[in-house]
Amino acid sequence: MRFLSVLLAVSCCALASANWEVGSDHLLRWDSEPYAPIGARVFGSDDQIDAALQAGVRDLIVEAPVNPAAWPGMVSKLEAAHARYFISISSLCPPGKGYIVDPQGYRIANINHHYHLQTTILGSERALLVLVAPDKSVSQIQTVEAKDGLIVADIEPYSSNDYTLLMYPLAPIIDTPDLWEAFDIHRDSLLMALKGIGQPAGLRGIINPLGAQINVRYNGPRVVPTSPAARSEFRAFLEARYHQAETVERAWGLQQISGDWNRVVRLVPLWWKDRGIPYMWDPENPDKLIGCDAKHSVVWNDRNGLASDTVERRTEHLMFSLRKLIDVPILEDWNGFGVGARSRSELYDGIGAQSSGLSSEESLELAAQACSEVARGAKNAFALASQLDMPLNATAADLNEEVNSMSAFGIRGAFFRTSNPAQLKVIAAANGSNSAPSGFPATLFYPEAARNPARTQLLPGPIAWLPCPYAGNRMDFGSRIHAYRLEDMNGNGQLVLWCDGEPIRTRFQVVNAPKIKVQQVGIADPKPNFSANYFDLTISQLPVVVTGFSDLPIPKIAFDETTQRYGTIITAATTRHLSVDDDNFTIQDSMASYKDTPSASYQRLRESYLKLQRRLGSATWIEGENATKTNFGAVEIAPGTSGGRALSVDSTLNLADLVYYAEYTVNSRSADDQEVWIAAQIPVSLRGKVKLRLGSQVLTLPDRSVSPYGMGFAWYRLGVTRLPLGESTIRLEVEGSSGASMMVDSIVLSPGVFKPNGTFGPELTPSDVIKGG
Repeated sequence: MRFLSVLLAVSCCALASANWEVGSDHLLRWDSEPYAPIGARVFGSDDQIDAALQAGVRDLIVEAPVNPAAWPGMVSKLEAAHARYFISISSLCPPGKGYIVDPQGYRIANINHHYHLQTTILGSERALLVLVAPDKSVSQIQTVEAKDGLIVADIEPYSSNDYTLLMYPLAPIIDTPDLWEAFDIHRDSLLMALKGIGQPAGLRGIINPLGAQINVRYNGPRVVPTSPAARSEFRAFLEARYHQAETVERAWGLQQISGDWNRVVRLVPLWWKDRGIPYMWDPENPDKLIGCDAKHSVVWNDRNGLASDTVERRTEHLMFSLRKLIDVPILEDWNGFGVGARSRSELYDGIGAQSSGLSSEESLELAAQACSEVARGAKNAFALASQLDMPLNATAADLNEEVNSMSAFGIRGAFFRTSNPAQLKVIAAANGSNSAPSGFPATLFYPEAARNPARTQLLPGPIAWLPCPYAGNRMDFGSRIHAYRLEDMNGNGQLVLWCDGEPIRTRFQVVNAPKIKVQQVGIADPKPNFSANYFDLTISQLPVVVTGFSDLPIPKIAFDETTQRYGTIITAATTRHLSVDDDNFTIQDSMASYKDTPSASYQRLRESYLKLQRRLGSATWIEGENATKTNFGAVEIAPGTSGGRALSVDSTLNLADLVYYAEYTVNSRSADDQEVWIAAQIPVSLRGKVKLRLGSQVLTLPDRSVSPYGMGFAWYRLGVTRLPLGESTIRLEVEGSSGASMMVDSIVLSPGVFKPNGTFGPELTPSDVIKGG
């Protein structure tokens, strides 16, 4: 009833629509005039607002918590100065609360004697602790009450074998919003705050109406809410889908059927994907676990289906209420693509990009990601650089240059964070010379997993080449052609190809060429020529898009190059009397089957060739997931990595002296000095805590990485080592007393200079085979 009363109040005081629109060029217009300012971002305090206004800045983003009592005075000050401003909600959306199901993040491995657990999980009330035996059976369960978030327990394994402790805390989680009682309170407070300021002439939009820095797509650890409203809504959802509680329990794979709706909505699954244990737990019957067929259970489909629907529905209801009350654009700061969700610009009028603390290149990349959200949306929306660092000693010309580089990708307005009076004057001067860009660039998308060789850039046209969350991966077509495959949200497949240097004319073997379509990008003319089972294209430095295929088209030049190089290496290996009979068979078989099954034949040929390279080369290539001993946690599917998998640790536990490790057995092929490299996805905050032990030598990460690729992976040169010939053990360690989250793709030891190239190693030559291997 409370929400209904607020809506009635909103409807009664709705005012005439302001004259604004976002056109097909993704530019905000106010009173028919383009609005793409350069401004300042400040806190909503009197001193910061006064400093900006006194410096001559009239375009602002003002950060303010939801406070109905404070907003009228703040807005009056801005209106009196004839400022144009966005209000960005700085208070966090109330976090969700429930049992957190994250078997990788809340996991302690290798417990083989008495273990005193003492860890703090912020806001936790209690936790279910499950001790899992080496044979994966449940050894012990206990529920522990927390005091001020501190969880203390004594764990006594039954033997000296390695047990694993899984924890399921009842706690708030910051990146998952409370969609029920606390959300309603936040919404009502926001509506009251807006009602108190009327319809200000200078207000240009509301940013983050749900609150600051939350992930509204449920991509974090899985949470089972415990609030009465959440359980009630889940029951209604299940009744509409299944009608009876017994049907739900069977669909969830439960071994005990109760028919009790109250128990059904309370149940906590104790697994996520391939981690955890195949049981459910009822918090009101805490001493027992309920067996479950986790492999076929659809419990997570139901829980996350409801969560996704609820996020969308509540967000749409909130924005409907806002627009009834005050007619201005509503924006959200971009905080990640998410997986399988529609573009956020379909809900919002604009997307903001906050790049505080990032380099210029990283800021441009983030801006491009926000532009990608806007460009892929079904409605007109605009992208805004909502927070940029103010460069030291920058001039107005410097700011204009930085903003212009972003506007080429679709950014329409930028705000710099500063309260320094001199810097505020520079912002005021930059805004005076700013002109709104004309048009919005055409776009070509690449999947994040294909980053390197694909990269964010402006192609002739202009065409903005932007990252996107679609499925896809880099294609290995040898040294002369770059390519990636992409599948959009509608399941439409694309093959995008280009090359370095001079154009290349090549043939593509396919099963059914007449269905193939070729799209020209920019000024490049691929000059397609089709026949029954092949087509010819000219590949240049500008991408060309191929669609309409059922089986991946394979460029003949890539097949021929691999065959030739493979044969050369085999010949060199034969002179060393190495066994390569299987490789000879692979070449002959692939050549014979190429015309009938070009894609399968090429992939088999290429995989065998790369394996032979690594087997015979002097460099040692170690796949991260092939650890002989580790407590990292999991091997994850990781598109865009070597082999498509990586070793992962993702822990949020606060445990004193905890070290995550991965040991690898290395068969060193050189007694000389070797460069040591690691390819990994490592957040900046963790890089100082990573080290590699090689005997008594300890190597650490450098300050900067090189050759970034895929979804946040990059290469790090750790230094130089010298190992004895033969077998050695190296140990990767991560200090994890405050948690750790990283993925390891590859480790390389190279006696020569190693030049990283994404997931590919150096090309092996015949002389390398004779020296190394």
